[in-house]
Amino acid sequence: GGMGRLHAIITLHEPQPGDAKRAIMLAMGQVNLVKLVIVVDDDIDPEDWTQVEWALATRMRAEEDLLVIPGARADRCEPLHEGGTVTKLGIVATSLPGDAGPDGRFELAHAPLDVLDHVRRELSTY
Repeated sequence: GGMGRLHAIITLHEPQPGDAKRAIMLAMGQVNLVKLVIVVDDDIDPEDWTQVEWALATRMRAEEDLLVIPGARADRCEPLHEGGTVTKLGIVATSLPGDAGPDGRFELAHAPLDVLDHVRRELSTY
């Protein structure tokens, strides 16, 4: 994305329970500027926002995977700080063990080409 050091995306290889949250806390503890950390599996390209967004949409369980940290130390150039602190957000967007296919990978679902062609032809009528 275009946020430089304010956002970080971390990839993990076969994370165990708790690894992603630990990575979030480590990243935020090392760099005051970081306000958002997203952790994804290593099958996601962290430089491809479409893939990261797909991981967020399909792997994040909001009730378990959001880590909100109010009152975290802010960098001195942070415009939103209150008393030197901000609220930071960590998001776990990793799969659970056993979620993947037999080869350990995920297969994206694609609509049949004839269906896509039909939708494209008919879209202008709506």
